[in-house]
Amino acid sequence: MEDEVKARLRGIHKAVNGDGRGVLERIVVTCTEMLVDRGCSSIAVCHDVPHTSPLVRGRGAHISIDVYLHADDKVGVKYMRQVLTNVDDQKADECDKDADATTKHVVVVSVGGPTPFTRKEFEGTNVQFFLARDVCYNPTRHSLVPKHVVVASPPQGVSKEELPRLLLSDRIVQYHNWPVGTIVYICRSFGGHEPVSYYRVVVASS
Repeated sequence: MEDEVKARLRGIHKAVNGDGRGVLERIVVTCTEMLVDRGCSSIAVCHDVPHTSPLVRGRGAHISIDVYLHADDKVGVKYMRQVLTNVDDQKADECDKDADATTKHVVVVSVGGPTPFTRKEFEGTNVQFFLARDVCYNPTRHSLVPKHVVVASPPQGVSKEELPRLLLSDRIVQYHNWPVGTIVYICRSFGGHEPVSYYRVVVASS
């Protein structure tokens, strides 16, 4: 199973001599950083390549995030239903008295993404899909990407409706899994000039 996964990951960048193991390691690093940035204080990594069990698990105050790696061409509905059944079973086995208050999220990293039926069935749920090639690096750590910070309200004298939009499909929004209505403060520097501040509000992609 692991050799098959590495073989599929080896070709995601269309390189002649791709390194499947290296791609897998980069995916694990990015997903670990993502879970920490989302508020998980406890991270567990599976060093094998599981099929329907999490590759990375994150736990925090009232949040639980499981990252699954799917190496087939497309993520089908049957696979996702099996994954969510496992998530429900894990929740039933938890002894934490606050388990019901914990928000459970599922992140699926795959080579080809979900099928249209899968995407439609799980739209609006706590399931998020990423392409493997998009989590080989952390977009928030790139030197050209300014820091994005969630704030409670827009600047004084400006209403939320007047703010420029930041789409749900934006890579940084997806990385943090910010919901619609989130107000984001962005500080960007241009060469030696003074930093310029921006405010954006997250809106639906359509």
